Amino acid sequence: MKPFVLIHGAWGGGWYWRDVTRALRQAGFPVLTPTLTGMGERAHLGHAGVNLETHIQDIVHHLSYEDLWEVTLVGHSYAGMVITGVADSVPERLTRLVYLDADLPEPGESRFDLQPEERTWWEERAQEGDGWRVNLDLPEALLTDAIPDSTVRRWYLERSQGQGQPIGTLRQPVRALNPAGRVLPRTFLGCRQDVLGMRSGLYGRMAQRAQADPQVQYQELEANHFAPVSAPARVVEALLNLRGQVEQ
Repeated sequence: MKPFVLIHGAWGGGWYWRDVTRALRQAGFPVLTPTLTGMGERAHLGHAGVNLETHIQDIVHHLSYEDLWEVTLVGHSYAGMVITGVADSVPERLTRLVYLDADLPEPGESRFDLQPEERTWWEERAQEGDGWRVNLDLPEALLTDAIPDSTVRRWYLERSQGQGQPIGTLRQPVRALNPAGRVLPRTFLGCRQDVLGMRSGLYGRMAQRAQADPQVQYQELEANHFAPVSAPARVVEALLNLRGQVEQ
C-alpha cells in the first residue's frame, strides 16, 4: 500500500496525529509521522540556526532513509511551508500534496509574508525568551471550543505547552518550486469552523487562495483548525476519499 506521511504544524510533533494514524493503519495504510527538528520529542535538538530549510530537509531525509515512494504528503498549518519545499526537492517520491488548513505559499514567500499582521507578536515573544523561539502558553479555557473533549484537550496541552517554535522557520521564504514539484496534484482541505480567529484570518485567506488557483483542488471539512486532534475521523475520511481518487 502507498504510504501517508503526515507533517505537524507549529508547536506540534508527530504525536498529535495519534488518532488519525490509528484509523489510517486500521484501514490498511502505512502511515509515518516524523517530528521536525526542535519540536516534540526532538525539542532538545532545537537551536538558533533551525529554519524552514532545516524542517524541509528533515522530511526529505525521512523519505529517503525510510525508502518511501508514491507518498501522499500531508501538511497541517505551518507544515504547508514544509511540504511545499519538500515537493521542490524530491517530487519523484510524491503522488499528492495535501494542505490541511495549511500555509499555501507562492515561491519566495515566507510565513511572515502570508501573515504580516502577526510578525511583531512573534518577534516580541521571541525576544522575551532566548531570542530564537516562541514558547506556547495557552490557557486551557481558550481551547474549550477548539477541542471540546476535555480529555483530549488536556492530552494536547500536556504535550504542546512550553513547546518552542524556532522563529527562523517563519522568516525564511520557501524556495521556488521546480517544474516537477509544481505539477504534483495538490489538495487544500479547508476547516470551515472558526476558532481563535483562524478562519477569519490567515487560514481563511489561504482557503481563498486555494479556491482561486485552478491547480489546487479545494474541499472543506466540517471541523476547526485543530482537526487532527479535535476531528480526526473527518480528517481520515477526507484522506481516504482522496486516496480513492488517486487509485481509481
